[in-house]
Amino acid sequence: MFFSVCKLNIILVYIASIYILASLYYLIYTKSYFKTPLNDIINNSPKLKELKDKSVNKRKKVFYFGIVVGTFIMVYLRPFKSCYNEVVRKEYSNYSNDTNYSSNY
Repeated sequence: MFFSVCKLNIILVYIASIYILASLYYLIYTKSYFKTPLNDIINNSPKLKELKDKSVNKRKKVFYFGIVVGTFIMVYLRPFKSCYNEVVRKEYSNYSNDTNYSSNY
């Protein structure tokens, strides 16, 4: 898409893309649906640690769900498929050229 020659490790590209999508999902979801109860009652509550732990667990679950959603998006859209096909084609052509057994004996 952006490059004429693919010089990317496809697995790392997919992992990075999934991580970016999960991070974006996390930011959008937590800003839209979660309030900050910890900051509101930080000085008034003896159960501060418990509230903080619950909040951390919620956010962790949302982030992991974002990783799952990002994985499904990458599997469904396959944005780097042409890159993968190009790499496989090059490796196959290199293999074909290397195994040219000519009779030099």
